[in-house]
Amino acid sequence: MFEAQHLHLFRILDAIDQEVGGAADPAIIDEFLFDLSSIAVLHFANEESHFPDLAYPDAEAHVADHRKFLATLTDLTKALGRGESAVDHAAIKGLRAALNWHLQVFDAPYSRLLVQKFGPGT
Repeated sequence: MFEAQHLHLFRILDAIDQEVGGAADPAIIDEFLFDLSSIAVLHFANEESHFPDLAYPDAEAHVADHRKFLATLTDLTKALGRGESAVDHAAIKGLRAALNWHLQVFDAPYSRLLVQKFGPGT
């Protein structure tokens, strides 16, 4: 489940990056940012719902990183709404880097705990 959501997040980032590389319609970019935020919120809630069952030791830092990612998305969406050119290749590269870092630092160890507790395929 989590891996499919991760792939979906990256696909949306790719779609935004392609749009930014073209005619860059702000309405389409705004839709993609909304989709990205919606999937991220759902994904983060799914992850966080298991923290208590696992007595997950990094829960506080993990949640803080989720909030940081969502705050960045909110800032980009607000900047786009104000007509600023905040959504560009550099912004998408930054989001992609933040997501990759999160996967390595938080999600990989978290996934191992899930498998230990609930078994493969979790």
